[in-house]
Amino acid sequence: MRADRWTLTDQSEVSPWAQIEWRIDPRLVLRGGGGRYVQFPDFDKVLGASGGLNLRPERARQFDAGVEWRVSPTLRATATVYDREEEGMLRRPLSETRLLTGRILIGLRDTRYQNRLDGFARGVELLLQRSVAGRGVSGWLSYAYGRNRYHDVVNGETFWGDYDQRHTLNAYTLYRHSDRTSFVAKLRMGSNFPIPGYYAAVPDTDRYTVSEQRNTARLPVYSRFDLRANRAFTWSKRRLTLFAEVINVLNRANYRFDPPRVSVATGLVSSPLDSLLPVVPSVGFLIEF
Repeated sequence: MRADRWTLTDQSEVSPWAQIEWRIDPRLVLRGGGGRYVQFPDFDKVLGASGGLNLRPERARQFDAGVEWRVSPTLRATATVYDREEEGMLRRPLSETRLLTGRILIGLRDTRYQNRLDGFARGVELLLQRSVAGRGVSGWLSYAYGRNRYHDVVNGETFWGDYDQRHTLNAYTLYRHSDRTSFVAKLRMGSNFPIPGYYAAVPDTDRYTVSEQRNTARLPVYSRFDLRANRAFTWSKRRLTLFAEVINVLNRANYRFDPPRVSVATGLVSSPLDSLLPVVPSVGFLIEF
């Protein structure tokens, strides 16, 4: 059990939680957990022109259950399901430009935060991991499927959360040639998040327009492949590691959200996408004492 007090809003909360593990045999383990968690309003949610009045802590009840299976001494597989029920999440109503009954409603700057959103996050996570102590190949492969959705209890609006990424795939491989030389490959892929706000993609173009519904357009699929090589030298109690790395080897075009400009006359918006790292080679060294 955890107890917190937040002097900014003069609030106190207690958060109970529990975890359990059952080792059925040396190869099979069941795990579960649950708890109640709170998040007090931050400074920017309480102070200033947008500071809310009489804000309550955001609350969440979270539960998860998983199983681990030792396929062999070096290989294990896990599967976990989770459910998080959220209540009283903060939102600034009418702060985002949107389309309302055919008219463009410009977002207001002086609206205050309110406890308006209830929602959930649910999903499943799968992991396959191989661990080798000495020379050989180690690594893991993971996949996650999740859904995150919110409901505004005041106006009845329902939309996908800003971090609603349905599919996530990660792969990591380490080949240890010796205790001094190793090679690493990493792959990250995700179906990506919604473009936060009231935007919609114009069909068959790369343009966007103001929309009546929130978080319907999404960022393009994210994908990045990295390679790295390490060579270590030791003397006395010191260790020098030389490395060469290439980030985004395939020079994949990935994007993040960039708040766009809106044309009130046409409803069109500037590109809400900002490009991320291109292919980036680097070399360096690490000294450990």
